[in-house]
Amino acid sequence: MALPTSGPMTAEMINEELGRPSDSLLSLDDPEVRQLAGVESGPISYGDFYGKSSDYSMVVEYSSDGDPYVLLIMFHGYSDSLGIGSITPDTIEGVRITELSYEEAIANFVHQGGHTYLVFDSNVFHGRTVSVTINNITQTDVVNDNYAAWGVDVFNLEGSTNQTLPVEIKFI
Repeated sequence: MALPTSGPMTAEMINEELGRPSDSLLSLDDPEVRQLAGVESGPISYGDFYGKSSDYSMVVEYSSDGDPYVLLIMFHGYSDSLGIGSITPDTIEGVRITELSYEEAIANFVHQGGHTYLVFDSNVFHGRTVSVTINNITQTDVVNDNYAAWGVDVFNLEGSTNQTLPVEIKFI
């Protein structure tokens, strides 16, 4: 849910957008608060919060790469560095998403497990909790350095490629 684009703006509204109790003490110098406002440093006011949201809706064009019998890894989703798939929009709060993918380990033709990764081109979200929903599967993790990871395939599309999927990303 986004903050209003006009009218009154209160500390309670900002706290709720950040997933905090509405009656929590709000400091405009709090890094998470500044991040929501999009004001890294310098003067900040309630006006900087109009229209801001901690929820992000995106679309990922799912693609696959690799032959599990040759490369031992099945990699699918979006990866900027591998040129696989796409994500629109590709930024959150001005920070570019470089990967939203699932990497599956295969050895001797047997599935060995895998992880879904959400990777940014900066560590600005380090320590924030992020929730990602794809294909009605929601996973939550704390961003470590510049990525979050889950031990589940949120794409869950065995044998399918080049599909477009809605993605919900929320910092909580």
